Amino acid sequence: RDSQRIALLALAGGFLTPALLSSGVDAQIQLFSYLAVLNMGLMFLARRRDWDLLPPLALAATIAYYFGWHEQFYLAATHLLPTLAFLTLFFAQFAVLSVLQARRGERLTPLQILLLLLNAAFYLIALGDLLYDQHRPYLTLALLLLSAAYLGMMRLAPPSPARLPFAALALTAATLAIPVQLEGEWIAIAWAIEGAALAASGFRSGNTSLRGAALILFVLSVVTLIADLPDGG
Repeated sequence: RDSQRIALLALAGGFLTPALLSSGVDAQIQLFSYLAVLNMGLMFLARRRDWDLLPPLALAATIAYYFGWHEQFYLAATHLLPTLAFLTLFFAQFAVLSVLQARRGERLTPLQILLLLLNAAFYLIALGDLLYDQHRPYLTLALLLLSAAYLGMMRLAPPSPARLPFAALALTAATLAIPVQLEGEWIAIAWAIEGAALAASGFRSGNTSLRGAALILFVLSVVTLIADLPDGG
């Protein structure tokens, strides 16, 4: 019937089904596989009909299920690798949709930007939770790969303002990798070097966004140095 309201009912019914059928035991593979298939169908529908409301709602429901399952059942010894695999699958599904949305217009709509940011935030937070304590080098590598992935997404989008959110997320992921791997004054030094590189590129290309990002990094460097100073007493 070409109705977004009916599609929203389908979304609600689809995401309520696992909760209604839950037996209280760990069924990670079944649950996350179901969510991946459901998301694929909803995103195909959203893409065909230009219904931008469906993907953020589907992602929000996926996030709720993930953290609900994680709180109740997650064990690093047995769940780490499959959890990382499913997280990456969920991220890739919504990231591909964001790239396709960016290729269709000069700018992303507010709902499309919300989807892009929510997907990145979910993936970054979940990765940090899984890897920071015991697998920090792998987290650093994951952040650098994520930065490279966003740069690739930016290249896939046509030259337009739609590229800017992807570039910002690429920079954010690379910047977060520094405090994950380094400590003390080395964090400030690395951020200052990154800021200098961005400032040089910004002045050379006349890009005010790059210069603004460089300024933020310089401020972070100074704040980090001040916080790392020994107490006067």
